[in-house]
Amino acid sequence: MGLACLLLSLGLGGCDPSAEVPVPESSSSASSIPALAARPTPPPPAPLPAALRSAYRDLSAGQFERGRSAAQAYLALHPGDAQANLMIGLSFFKADNHGAARPYFEAALEADPEYYITYDYLAEACFLLGELEAARAHYHSFRSFVPGEPRTYVRLGVIELEQSRPELAAAYFREALSLFDALQHSDPRSYGRQQPELASAHARMGELHFAAGEYELARTELEQATGIWPGNISAFYTLSQVYRRLGEDELADGAARHYESERQQRIDGGTPK
Repeated sequence: MGLACLLLSLGLGGCDPSAEVPVPESSSSASSIPALAARPTPPPPAPLPAALRSAYRDLSAGQFERGRSAAQAYLALHPGDAQANLMIGLSFFKADNHGAARPYFEAALEADPEYYITYDYLAEACFLLGELEAARAHYHSFRSFVPGEPRTYVRLGVIELEQSRPELAAAYFREALSLFDALQHSDPRSYGRQQPELASAHARMGELHFAAGEYELARTELEQATGIWPGNISAFYTLSQVYRRLGEDELADGAARHYESERQQRIDGGTPK
């Protein structure tokens, strides 16, 4: 989700979510993607009150407990407030406590079902908790409000891969790549911030081609993935296997060495994820 739309959802100004990324008029790759009824753009939420603005600043600075305490104090005075529940949920989410975040995101949506950014966070929390059916449903809810967010399609593709539906997964990844291309032209700054997700879409397409024995296509996708985001080390591992199948042993050895070196650094704590 783009930063501008997050700020809008918190009542801090921002963009029209339906206009964040131009959605291509047609896409044959999306033929098997479930169609959703378009929703009218919801009105922007009321501006954050001072107490929640303070909590938001704390969360942005990594002061999760302090921000949570401020939001909880506000919620005690305003039971059921959607923005306060979202803020508390974010305080847990950003600290990687997704199980604790989930009920607050659900409470925010119970209070305001059109508080669309919450669907994205709730979907991500469920995804990271391994609750894939719930994650899929919430990503589709978010997609109905923000149809042009490429990261949503990447996540939906991963869910379909996890559930052994490679053709549908490929449709989602192709649609994500199409949306990334549109984003590159419409909002280069947002496109730049989403390079890890772009690389992930290419890497996953590479994995699908590799599984199908389409090694040259896999090579193209995986070389793009590793070039865009070298931190995606699993792509280097798969790329090493692709090179090996193509008889490019020197390239295979190089990709494998990069994977092993980066993996060991992460085990040792020397390289941030």
